[in-house]
Order: sequence, then C-alpha cells, then structure tokens
Amino acid sequence: METPHLPAGHPFHAVLDAAVARRAAEPPAAPPPPCELWGAEFFGLEKTRAFASASQEDRRKILGFCAEGILEEGYFIEKSGLNCNAALMLAAETVEEKTLYALMAADEAVHLRLVSPYLPDAQSRAPQNPFLSLLSRVIVEGTMPAKVYLLQVLLEGWGLTHYRTLAEGCRAPALATAFRRILKDEALHHRGGVLLFDPQRLSDGDRAFVAGAVVEIFRMVQAGPQLAARAVERTLGATRAQRAVLFAELETERHSGDRLRLLRGLLAEVDSRFVEDVFERYDLLRPFTPEECAA
Repeated sequence: METPHLPAGHPFHAVLDAAVARRAAEPPAAPPPPCELWGAEFFGLEKTRAFASASQEDRRKILGFCAEGILEEGYFIEKSGLNCNAALMLAAETVEEKTLYALMAADEAVHLRLVSPYLPDAQSRAPQNPFLSLLSRVIVEGTMPAKVYLLQVLLEGWGLTHYRTLAEGCRAPALATAFRRILKDEALHHRGGVLLFDPQRLSDGDRAFVAGAVVEIFRMVQAGPQLAARAVERTLGATRAQRAVLFAELETERHSGDRLRLLRGLLAEVDSRFVEDVFERYDLLRPFTPEECAA
C-alpha cells in the first residue's frame, strides 16, 4: 500500500492514461469535491440531531470526511490489489489460474486510475483504517488458499453490495459509472474465488490465520457506522454519551445486522465448516449496541 507514485507530470502517465482509456472512460478533468459526492441520506446523517443542528459549513465538512473515508479505503484496496494479484499469479498452478490473476491485476490498475482523481492528495496519504491494516496483513502473510478465501470469496463478495450501493447513491455521474465498472469486475473476481477455493488445501496454520481474520472482519462490522460517527466527532466533537446517542440515531444495530447477515451468507457459498466455531465462540453475529459502539 505504500508503493510510491511517479511525480505528477511524468510522461509515463500519458502511457497509462492511454492504456486505461482503452478499457474504461476517463474521469472528468475537474471532479467535484468529496462533500458533493454523496448526500447526508446516504450515510444516515439526516436522522441525527448533531447533523441537523450543524451549520452549513460543518455539514459540508462532515460529508467531506465521510466521502474521503470511502475513497481512501477504495484507493488503497485497489492499490494493494496490484501486488496481491501479482503474488497470486506467481503462486497459481495452472495457466488458467495465472490468466485470471493477470486479468484481475489489470482490472485493479484500471480501478485505481478511475478512483484516484476524486481523492485529494491521494498519493501522499498513508493508510489509517484498521481494515486496511488487516488487508495488508492478509496479503503479506496469507498463503494462496487463505488469500482466495478471505479476499476473493469474502471481501470481493462483500464488494458486490458495497460498490452497487456506492454507485446508486453517488451524485457524480462519472464516479457512479466507475463504480458500476468496478462492480462488474468484482463479480467475476468473486466468482473465480468461489470456484477455485478448496478447503482441503488449507493447512492447520492457514485455518487458524483465516479464523483470526474472520473474527477481525466481523468485529469491525459489529461496531456499526464508525465512519459517519467519526466524521461528526471530528467536526463537532462529542462525549461518549453523545456518541452513543449518535449511534442510536444512525440505527447501528439494524445497520450492522444487515451486513453481518450478508457476510455470513458469503461464507455459505463455499465449504466454511472450518470457521463455524468462531461465530458462536466470539458472538460474531450480534450487532453491538449504541453504547458498545461508542466505547
């Protein structure tokens, strides 16, 4: 995720732009600011007293922080996909698998070029999101079977709903089109993972690694809409009690419950008996209460 970029204006960018243009439409030369990409209703903020009572300037700041969080996560996911698919291609045992991962790497490169213009100073940012830390660890430490399960089956499966939702709610037509392009590619990536995953290829160490990552992923989802809550707190400040009220207004238990069921369903697409015990042991299917989210 920390691989550097060439300087702006380097002539090689023209080569990349031409390559991307063959596969997808280029983003506009002057994209709208992040605060204009999604409305308050997309994040559930219109139901909160904090947002309703905020000044127009503070509302724009909150929406900007929320949008930047989405874009930053997407930027680093696509950036990390370049290295991940290169590693998977080298580890693949058949020409067909190698071909799939080569094509997936090309897709991630296009996605990165489509998303980057919408994120201010993307190239100078460092990943801060705990999900991105987990993703990096999976890419660096996971074996090929573990990567296929966690990245293609679980996370790219999650991406189908995530990118569809982003596209439907986006107010910038070119970015909505980019998300729909990403969605089509993610569907193929996920289907490839479902067909390639074989639980018999997982060692005992792999199973422990995967189970630990599954617990972390579900815990993040149980914690509710942290992005919106952090944006409000960053702009307006909030005590723990005010954060609890905010999570209640954001309907955190409904929000998390829907997503937990989605994740559980994705694991049901493949033989996931080796992680069944972690759901009950760690109580992973219960959304956190507003008070727990605010802690």
